[in-house]
Amino acid sequence: MKNNNVEHLIKLPKTIKDDLKIGIVVSRFNYDITNKMSSLCNNRLIEIGIKKKNILLVNVPGSYELPYAIKSLIINNKLNSVIALGAIIKGETTHYETIANSVGQSLINLSTETLTPIIFGVLTTETTKQATERINQAIDYAEIAIEMGSKKFK
Repeated sequence: MKNNNVEHLIKLPKTIKDDLKIGIVVSRFNYDITNKMSSLCNNRLIEIGIKKKNILLVNVPGSYELPYAIKSLIINNKLNSVIALGAIIKGETTHYETIANSVGQSLINLSTETLTPIIFGVLTTETTKQATERINQAIDYAEIAIEMGSKKFK
C-alpha cells in the first residue's frame, strides 16, 4: 500500500505563540478509532508547545454533528484553528457517502465563512481495518492545525 504521509509538507513555525488556541472536535461514533485519534492529536499539540489551557476539546455524537459544534466553538472562542476528528466507515448502504460528503462540504464552507482553518481529520474508509491503519494521521492533523493557525494571509 502506498504511503501518502504528508509530514514532509508540514512546516511548523520556529516558535509557537503563547496564545495559540486550537479546538479539537471529536465524533464519538466509532469511538475506538476517534478516541485514539483525539489522544494522539492532543498529545502532539502539547508536545509541540501548545498550552493545555489553550486546547478546547469537545465530543459530539457523530461526524454529522461536527460542523455545528465547530461553528459554535469558533463563534464563542477566539480559536486559531480547529481539528475535526471522525471516522465514517462504509456499511451496507450508501449512507456513509451522504454523511462524508455533507460533512466535508460543510467544513469547507465553515472554514471560508469564518476565516478559521478547519483541519479535516475525518477518516472515510471502506473498512474498520483501513480506518485503524490511519489513526496515526491524527499527529499530522495536530501539526497542520499549528501551521495553519499560526499564519495570517495578506
